[in-house]
Amino acid sequence: MNLKLRLISAAAIATCSMASHAAAVDSTKCTVGATPTAQQALDLVVNCAPAATVFIGGASTQQANLLTVANATLFDVTAMTPIEITTTIPGVKSFLGKTRAVASSGYAAGTLVYVINNVNNGSAGGVSQLLGKTPKVGETDVTKAIPEADVPFIGPAKNITTPGGTVANAFCTLGTATSVACTSHTTQTADMALSDVRAEELYALYPAAKGKVSTLTQVPLLLQSFGVAVSQPLYIALQKKSLKAADVDACIVSPGINTAACQPSISRADYASLVSEGGKINSLATLTGDSTLTDQLKLARRDDLSGTQASSNIFFVNGQCGGNDEALEAKSIDKAVAKAGGLLGGLAIRTNGVTADDTAALDVQAHATSTTAKAAIASSTDYAIGVLGTGDGAAISTYARFVKVDGMSPNFDGTNYMTQAATRAQIANGAYPFAYVMHGMYLTAMTDTAKKAAVVSLLNGFKSSALTDLKGLAYLDSAASGAVVAKQAKYSRVDTSGKVNNCSPLTKL
Repeated sequence: MNLKLRLISAAAIATCSMASHAAAVDSTKCTVGATPTAQQALDLVVNCAPAATVFIGGASTQQANLLTVANATLFDVTAMTPIEITTTIPGVKSFLGKTRAVASSGYAAGTLVYVINNVNNGSAGGVSQLLGKTPKVGETDVTKAIPEADVPFIGPAKNITTPGGTVANAFCTLGTATSVACTSHTTQTADMALSDVRAEELYALYPAAKGKVSTLTQVPLLLQSFGVAVSQPLYIALQKKSLKAADVDACIVSPGINTAACQPSISRADYASLVSEGGKINSLATLTGDSTLTDQLKLARRDDLSGTQASSNIFFVNGQCGGNDEALEAKSIDKAVAKAGGLLGGLAIRTNGVTADDTAALDVQAHATSTTAKAAIASSTDYAIGVLGTGDGAAISTYARFVKVDGMSPNFDGTNYMTQAATRAQIANGAYPFAYVMHGMYLTAMTDTAKKAAVVSLLNGFKSSALTDLKGLAYLDSAASGAVVAKQAKYSRVDTSGKVNNCSPLTKL
C-alpha cells in the first residue's frame, strides 16, 4: 500500500507566536450581540480565546451538513450567528459560536466554542487521530505525524518578546459578519471522528495510529449511499453502450442527457474489473465496448485513507470483508484494518503511481478529498469515472452525473429524479444496494465531561431525524427518540446478532 502522507512542516505552520508590535488584546471585544458586524466578528476572533474547542476529523461526505447539525444541537443561533473561520488548509471547515444550555451542549449557555472539522484524507484521517498522538509542530516522522491534526488557530497568541504576554491574532483578516479568514495554524487533538464505515472496515490508517479499536465508542449514525459518477463524454459513451439505439440520439442532445430515461448503467462486475489489479477492463475501449475510443480513461478514485474508498472496496471487490472474521474482530488496529486482496475472496485494487496499474490507457488517481475527486470527474473533455457520496443525488456539475449500477439508479425512484427524496427512497427501500452505515466515534476514556457531552450531542444530531433533515440519507433512529417515519431506512446492514456491520448484506429491519 502506498500512503502518500502530507507531512506537517515547520515552514507550513505559524506557531501562533507574534512579535510585540502586534496589537494588544482587547477583552472588551469579547461581548457581541446576536448579529455582529464584520468588524465585530473579526475583533472577537482575534482577541478572544474560545472557552472550548471540539475538533471533528474524518469523512468528507457529511461536511456540508456540519453547521446544520451544530446549529441544531450545540450552537445557540439566537445568541450569536456562528462565524465561519476560512483557511487555506485543505479539507478544513471551522465555526465559532455560542453554546446552548448545559443539557444540550455540555457547556453553560453562551460559552464561546470553536468547532473544527478536517476531512482531508477522509474517514481514516479522523480515526487515525483518535488512535494516535497529536504531533508536535514541525514533526516529520511518518510514525508520529498525522497531518490532519493541522488546524486554524484563533484567539490571542503568545507574545514572543514578553514571557507570559499575549497579543491579538495578526493572522486573521476582515471578512463578513459571518466569516473571518485566518492563516495561522496549530496542531490539535481530535475529539471525535466521522467514518463512512466502522473503524475495522477502513482500508488503511496512518502508521502513527497505534491505538486499538477497542478503545473507541462507535455509534451507528445513518444509512448513506455512494454512486459511480462519470464525466459527460463518458456518460454519452455509456449511453451508447447501455441504452436502446432508438433512445440514444434523443438522449445525447441536451437537455435529454439530464432525464431519468437517459441515465445509462454500468455493471458492478465491469467496475470491479476496472478498479482491481489485473482486471481485463483497463481502458476506455474495454469499458465502453467502443474500439474507436482511444482517449485515456481517468479513474478518479479516492486515496487509501478514504471511507468512500473503503466503501467502494467493500462493494465492488469484497475488500476488507472477504470472510476473515478473525481479522475484523481483532483488537489490534493493524490487524483489524486489512488490505483488500489480503482476505478470502477480496481483490487487490489498482494503485496510483504503480506502473502495472497506471498506463497510457488508464490514469489511476488518488484524491485526498471528495472535492478534488469531483473536480476531476466534472470534465467536459476527459473520460473520467469514480465513486462519490450521492448526497442529495443532484448532478455533480454541468458535465458530471451519477449512473445506474446493474440497472439500479441511486437517484431515481420511479417518480423523482436527481432529488433528495429520490436518493433517500432508493436506499430506504433497499432498492439501491450501494449503501453503508456511517459511524461516529470517540475515545471511550475521554475525561473532559463537558466536551464528551458536546460530542455526544453532535452525534445525536447526525442520527436524529427529529432534529435534522440531512441530504439524501436514510435515518436509523428509533420511535422512542421521536423518529420521523418518512425519513427512516427500512433496510440496513446488520449481522445475525443485530449488530451494525457493513460487511453484512442489506436486510430488512
